[in-house]
Parts: sequence; structure tokens; C-alpha cells
Amino acid sequence: MPIAYKILKGSTLCYIRFWGHITLQENIDVAQRCTSEPDFRHGMPHLFDFRDVTGYERDLVKMFAMQARIAELYPEDRGEQLVIFCAPPGIAAEMVELARKSWESSTAILIRSAQSWDQACDIAGVAQSDLMTLS
Repeated sequence: MPIAYKILKGSTLCYIRFWGHITLQENIDVAQRCTSEPDFRHGMPHLFDFRDVTGYERDLVKMFAMQARIAELYPEDRGEQLVIFCAPPGIAAEMVELARKSWESSTAILIRSAQSWDQACDIAGVAQSDLMTLS
């Protein structure tokens, strides 16, 4: 699976790195694994690293099913959820735009995006060195 994740010490951030061609099922699988981790806390910011994505599954029916499943894993009654996407121009930025549109009616999911790794780490409030094992 071209996805890896790490929950930083103290449960301050969930970092998810994607590479290669991403399927919608892989997105669901990683969300389920992350939310079942002992250190996971609702409301912790998530940093999605799309810098090495080369493609993604483009099936709208599956995408809506994925969004519904993710909404179950991150219920609105648990508070706001900051989601930061690191997405350079191209395929990655296209993925972010789809995500942004699908969550724009949510009162709990707050989406921020950055084109560079430096920007993404600044938004997340973490040192790049804390993420070096997966970046």
C-alpha cells in the first residue's frame, strides 16, 4: 500500500504520507487504522503529504462512499478537525481540490493546503525533523 502514517509523540499530529497511484479503498483503510491507534485523539491535526502522488482512482461513486465512511470515523460531534494537505501543483493539487469540494459543507473539517513542505509544516506547527522518518 503506497501510504504510511505516524502519530507524533504526545498525539499532537497525525502525519499521513501517500506516494504512487492511490486508490479510494487505501484512503479508507489508512483512516480506519489511524483512528484505531491508541495515541489517536479526535481533533488532532492531520497532515497529508501528497508530494509523491502520481495518480489516483477517479470513481465518483466510490469517492462518495469513501467520504461517508470517513465522516463516520470523524464525527462532527467530536469537534473541529484540521486537515492540512501538502500538494504541489499537478495531480496532488487536483486531489486536494476534490477533497476541499467534498468537505466544504462540513462544519467540522477545516482544510488548509500548502504547495511546499515548508509551508505545510508551518501550518501544522511541527518541525520538519519530527517527520523525517516518513517524508
